[in-house]
Amino acid sequence: MSQLMNDTYGAFLIGALVATFISGMNTLQTILYFRLYPDDPSKLQALVVAVLCLDLAHTGLHWDTLWYIFIENFGNPNQMDVIPK
Repeated sequence: MSQLMNDTYGAFLIGALVATFISGMNTLQTILYFRLYPDDPSKLQALVVAVLCLDLAHTGLHWDTLWYIFIENFGNPNQMDVIPK
């Protein structure tokens, strides 16, 4: 593999790990929000749940892409810039 591919794979993996850590922090903040502010309006609580769901979906899709790149197409440089279906 070329050095460019090594750098790209490494950056993608580190970015996924950092994004997952931040997603966990978002989940913790959501739990704390519902414990500390149970009387907030329903629309605001729905907005918080929507943000959490979007963040969890983003993290899941990120890890799905990691699986596609590192497991299903290991060592196949032609699939490096293909978006999984």
